[in-house]
Amino acid sequence: MDEQPGGDRPQARITARGSRTTLMVPVKNRAHFLDMYFEKAGIGGLFIAGMVGLDLGDEIDLEVNFLEEHMHFRIRGEVRWRRSRGSSKALPPGVGIEFVAEDNGTRKLLLDYAMGKEVTMVHRGSRRFPAAIPVKAKGPAGTAHGTTDDVSEGGAFVLLQAAFAVDQVIDVVLKTPGKLFGIGLRARVAWTRGDGVGLEFLFDSAKKKARVERLVAEIKSKAIDELLVRVPRPPRPSDEPS
Repeated sequence: MDEQPGGDRPQARITARGSRTTLMVPVKNRAHFLDMYFEKAGIGGLFIAGMVGLDLGDEIDLEVNFLEEHMHFRIRGEVRWRRSRGSSKALPPGVGIEFVAEDNGTRKLLLDYAMGKEVTMVHRGSRRFPAAIPVKAKGPAGTAHGTTDDVSEGGAFVLLQAAFAVDQVIDVVLKTPGKLFGIGLRARVAWTRGDGVGLEFLFDSAKKKARVERLVAEIKSKAIDELLVRVPRPPRPSDEPS
């Protein structure tokens, strides 16, 4: 892992991608995570020390990586408060990021894991990339239109309002930008959330699989070209109270 200036704890990093930012949060272990965690009115979040260049109200994706345990979680959050100067050495400058209510299931899973409880994880075989691609989805309940929130070679999370049930197999069309024809696929509803569904692509031909792989490669290339990474500036001695 790259060394971070100032202190021996890993520092969070920001990757700006399109309309939403991804905040990379490396934590040493479960105990370190619990030190960062806070909870208020049943909604939890993390305090990220250092200057991370986020504004109040920013909605972001958090990627929490447990370095010792080699585990990672992805959850959405919103910047609820900022501290430019600590009121005590226990409260250094940083931001308070509250997890969004729609991801309460992930929050509980993450907290259970940090507390040492046994959890069941869904392991994805391919990396997801934020991307807004129009989608047409057709299932037993009818047809719905939505937009992807993120995409991988094996599936996508689609923002839409539709009564699709877990394990249903539906027809989807990814309306790829700049192309005359979209990519028509079968997909299994792997999980649902209030604002959309997680889909697992079911390929019936190598040609369709290759088209999705090319699409994800283009998204990945664009993300790399536009990548903006900031390393939060750890608090300086002048920022700390005397």
